[in-house]
Amino acid sequence: MELEQKQTVETVENKNEIEINEDFSDNDTQTQQEEQKGQKEQSTEEIPKKQDKKTNAEYAQKRREQERLEQERKALERQAELRGIRKALKNTNPYTDEPMETDEDVEFYLTQVEMEKEGLDPLSLKDYKTFQLKSQEATKQTKQREEFLRKDSEEFVKKYPSVKVDELFADTRFKRFSKGKLGNVPLAEVYEDYQEFISEIDTKAQELAEKRLAKTIASPGDLKPSGADTKQERLYTFEELKKMSQAEISKNWDLVKKSQEALIKQKK
Repeated sequence: MELEQKQTVETVENKNEIEINEDFSDNDTQTQQEEQKGQKEQSTEEIPKKQDKKTNAEYAQKRREQERLEQERKALERQAELRGIRKALKNTNPYTDEPMETDEDVEFYLTQVEMEKEGLDPLSLKDYKTFQLKSQEATKQTKQREEFLRKDSEEFVKKYPSVKVDELFADTRFKRFSKGKLGNVPLAEVYEDYQEFISEIDTKAQELAEKRLAKTIASPGDLKPSGADTKQERLYTFEELKKMSQAEISKNWDLVKKSQEALIKQKK
């Protein structure tokens, strides 16, 4: 009898142990599935960010290549221009009557031309030095501006990797907003101000649309767009909006809103 009871107890303990192990196994499986799901979701979220970074990097590389090609094009055009001037002047500097044999000689002649325009003596060494200092300062400022733009662009990409720079500069509203700011104010600051500005404009436009809609709907009535289903994208006319009841407005709010926005644009 005692042997049977002992065997029964052992059987129950073994069964409980199996059930506990199965529970732990199920929990482990569920935990692994949740971790895999989380990793998959995280990986999916990282893909657009990586793509945006890649897009911006490609844009920066493309911009640098375009700048290089532009510099080469300008250098060739300048070389052709200098040769044309030398040929037109028969290889002689009209200020000094000395021969112009190189591009540097032509550049010196053009400097004398600019000196004369500014009221300086083209043959004065003192005036030449004064002019050169002014030119060097202007060149220095130009290089500083170019360096600022380069670093500014890199800082912007670091701060806003998800923003596609080429699309931003193609945005007509951003072009108008940033005019006179780019190169003087950090791009990130201009972008942040632009985002805030657009948000305020959109909010005000929404408020204005709602106010105008409330004014245009003066009297209730029973109306359904003639010859068309209200679910279709055919917009309501001004007269139709005026006759709509509050119930109809609520029911067809999306189409009512689109119709109102279209009417506002027509009046501008």
